Amino acid sequence: MNAVGGHIASKKLCAHHMNKKMSNTVDIDTISDGLDRTAISDDDDKLCTSCEPKIEYCKDSNDSNSKQIDSKQIDDNISNVSDKKMLQDPPTKDLNKMPTTLEKRLDDLLSTAQEETAHIDLFAPITDRKECPICMIPVPVNDSEITFMSCCGKSICNGCIYKHMMNNRMNKIPAHEQKCAFCCQPTNRRTAKDGNKSLKKLMKNNVPEAFIQRGKQYKTGIDMFQSDTKSMEMYIRAAELGHTKAFDVIASYYEEGIAVGEDVSKAQEFWVVAAKKGSIAARMWLLGCGTDEEMIKHLELAANTGHQESMDAVMKLYRHNIVSKDYLTQVLRTFQASSNELKSKDRDDARAYVAANGHEGWMG
Repeated sequence: MNAVGGHIASKKLCAHHMNKKMSNTVDIDTISDGLDRTAISDDDDKLCTSCEPKIEYCKDSNDSNSKQIDSKQIDDNISNVSDKKMLQDPPTKDLNKMPTTLEKRLDDLLSTAQEETAHIDLFAPITDRKECPICMIPVPVNDSEITFMSCCGKSICNGCIYKHMMNNRMNKIPAHEQKCAFCCQPTNRRTAKDGNKSLKKLMKNNVPEAFIQRGKQYKTGIDMFQSDTKSMEMYIRAAELGHTKAFDVIASYYEEGIAVGEDVSKAQEFWVVAAKKGSIAARMWLLGCGTDEEMIKHLELAANTGHQESMDAVMKLYRHNIVSKDYLTQVLRTFQASSNELKSKDRDDARAYVAANGHEGWMG
């Protein structure tokens, strides 16, 4: 059967052959878009000559012309049919089943990442801190306080987004005419189609964050059909392009058995790579994977970046006499210095706005 111009050629096949063709097609969207119903035989309940099993059936026992059939021959014929899966329902495509090629990509990704981070000490200070491209202040530790712009692919702190929104309101600029705070291009807020078009362009240019956003869409089924496997593929590509968060997500997928078989040991390997690349989430997961000394060190390194939950955990350790007062004082001073670097009035105002209104009317 040949595909011509996105449609199936008009050669007629039986329903069995058509179902077999559909089950072997890789892209489910292509099936729904390209299937020409005229290609299916009008008599859907019959098999074509080449498919039909060669089984003889007895006529009515009262018929004098009925032919006695060897039961062994019937059994053999049925066995042959079963071997060819002609008596079974055609297999259906499972979008969430991980193909072998995906598993190989994951193994290659992990192997390459482990080689690249082999020289990095797991407990070395976290120095790679990204900055907001507008205010040049280190981005917040909490991802919810960062907004991704699909027009230019930049991740901007909510403080800068909030300030830009307030300026637009003061100038009485309608929401559909607002432009990006960074690139001054339309923010494509009017339809999901516009946003997806911008995202595709960013993916074509290998912007890692674009693959992260697409992976979220495939996982949740928002503005995209739901597929855990497709979601994993997006995160793999983001990781290949060097995005640290992608390693976090892949590790969590292994831990929960999403798109891949549940494998805690493999998840831990990805968490270690992510932690070496500076992930705070990875260190939180690794707290229970080592000694007490290693757990305390993970908390210290995370708190040193301004991570509030880690600082709270160190305080709790002090109250239980697990760490000394001098140690607590040292960590607390570093935490406060890092927290002060992350603060700005615009970020505080943005936090208050989101707490009161959610993300209604939010740009991005």
